[in-house]
Amino acid sequence: MLGILLVLIFPIFLISAEAQGQAFDDLAARAAQARDANDLSRAIELYQQALQLNEHWTEGWWYLGSLAYDADRYDIARDALAHCVEQKPDMSPALGLLGLTEFQAKEYDRALRHIQQSLADTRLEPQMVRVLRYHEAVLLAHSGDYDQAIQKYAWFASDTEPPASMLQGIGIAALREPLLPSDIPAERRDLFESAGRTLWTAMSQDEAHAANAFEQLLNRFPASPGVHALVGVYLQAAPAGKAAAEFRRELDAEPTNPAAAAMLACLLLNHGDPAAALPFAQKAAEEAPRLSVAQYAFGRALAETGDVSNGAKHLETAVQLDPANLDDHIALASAYSKAGRTMDARAERSRTMALSRGTAIHAQP
Repeated sequence: MLGILLVLIFPIFLISAEAQGQAFDDLAARAAQARDANDLSRAIELYQQALQLNEHWTEGWWYLGSLAYDADRYDIARDALAHCVEQKPDMSPALGLLGLTEFQAKEYDRALRHIQQSLADTRLEPQMVRVLRYHEAVLLAHSGDYDQAIQKYAWFASDTEPPASMLQGIGIAALREPLLPSDIPAERRDLFESAGRTLWTAMSQDEAHAANAFEQLLNRFPASPGVHALVGVYLQAAPAGKAAAEFRRELDAEPTNPAAAAMLACLLLNHGDPAAALPFAQKAAEEAPRLSVAQYAFGRALAETGDVSNGAKHLETAVQLDPANLDDHIALASAYSKAGRTMDARAERSRTMALSRGTAIHAQP
């Protein structure tokens, strides 16, 4: 009896599957037509219907996600692109666009991770690379990684005239405030844009105008947090007293600025005064334990004033936080040598040589 029932039902399943396949093909074709006609709303609706019939259609998830992103429908775009990446993890454009939708959804950690994964693919179209690199820099500054953000912004330094939003983003990194350009209060936009333009001038290697730009910034915003520290960084190549004075002014105005304290400590260390550097370095490391330059300055100051063991520990932390920083590795090798840790010193010098040759090295466990 069961066999007879299966014989009767099986053709119905065949007809249903065939009808479903035809319906999918029809929806997919109509969705493509709507997409080609730039009818975003209709195309999104048709792709959603087609994907209900075939959820394994990776191309459909991509088109749905990209069209929804263009239509500012970020919730649809994020879910569609997540499906796309799940089915094809190495699809770099989908990873990048997923990161951009997560940025719009304020999921900043996820956004940065997916954007950086996408940028690892050198085959991306140049225009998408520009968009992703800008958002990467914005997100790095928002997370507090200001130095990395500035390095990312430097990629754009060959541009003739950056937009105001980019100048504001550079200003955020320069003044070391964890903001997004869209979060800058209206009354402070001029400050951030001016700081960004000043740093842009320096990044563009326009030495003839850079000094004047920093001087004008200081004259216009002498009491604004971060400005004296920014000028101090620029002046580090100048005589020590001039740069140190700017860092001290910054700390007078903003005593809790760990970056300024760390940079002043580094300046003092580089000019042979570790005792004077120590309190500034300690203050920076205590207030910002995840700031690599603070750990570096405190480690060096300790090691060079006699506390080599503790100095090495802080230098190890600096290396872990910023494994590609050559100065950190050199200082750590020196501290190991002073502590009589010959094997560790030799290993660290090998890492230093590998780094100076451009060879990849790994952070110490």
